[in-house]
Amino acid sequence: MQTQEPNLNDINVFNSESIAENTQIMSGLTDELSLWSAPFGLKLLDVLQYKKNINVLDIGCGAGFPLLEISQRLGLSSTCYGIDPSEAAISRLKAKAAAMQLKNIRCFDCKAEEMPFDDEIFHLIVSNNGINNTENADLVLKEAYRTAGKNAQLVITANLPGTFSLFYECLTELLLEEGYYSVIEAIIQHISQKRKSIKQQIEMIEHAGFSIRHIYEENYVMKFLDGTAFLQHHFIKTAFKNHWMKIMESTDNADEIMSICENKLNEIAETNGGLQMEVPFVVLDCYKS
Repeated sequence: MQTQEPNLNDINVFNSESIAENTQIMSGLTDELSLWSAPFGLKLLDVLQYKKNINVLDIGCGAGFPLLEISQRLGLSSTCYGIDPSEAAISRLKAKAAAMQLKNIRCFDCKAEEMPFDDEIFHLIVSNNGINNTENADLVLKEAYRTAGKNAQLVITANLPGTFSLFYECLTELLLEEGYYSVIEAIIQHISQKRKSIKQQIEMIEHAGFSIRHIYEENYVMKFLDGTAFLQHHFIKTAFKNHWMKIMESTDNADEIMSICENKLNEIAETNGGLQMEVPFVVLDCYKS
């Protein structure tokens, strides 16, 4: 390895004499898996090939899912590495690993475009809705190929362009009425950058050198009371709405347009007994031939 591995043994790990304290702290550490990530991750976990004595890499591991789960399912014969550009997320992950007394986890805050690892050392590489959110997915996949050993498995999940289609249809209709054609183009471009089609993702993966074993196309629905609840949801605000508002900065009435869109979604919810936002996604099971 080119980088000094963090020693989790140096982090305070609770013993059997402090179970009460351990339980109290864990209650604040293990409830961070968002419902957004869970459907992708559950399918990913089903697709993995579980083997002994392997090195695993989680690209975009965040605060620990699915890295923590994979490390426990594989056991101590394997070592699981996680990388994420967020120092805060990595710090949180280390605290969880220590509290859970996991000794087979190593994690680094770094960009996936420049991984601090030697060539061909990983037997399994995963990324749960992570690579599609990097700055340069092509370069990340090349790095994944470089660090993957012969016959290594690569499993990637990503949401598809149809995500929240009901919202985008409503917003696009309003922008058309106002004549904001350039804003519509910007939204389309934003979607294409973050949510590639299955065909585009396959092309990127094969261009990096991997082969496709299986493709699993899935879909789930996020239900909300109405448009107001949808737009005020913390995850929607931080992961989506902030980007929508930034794209609409060039308009004179972005707040008004979003307010009208919210009202239209509320009307749809009133008619249908709630609001349903579809999230199509794909799980790509690949290997290095």
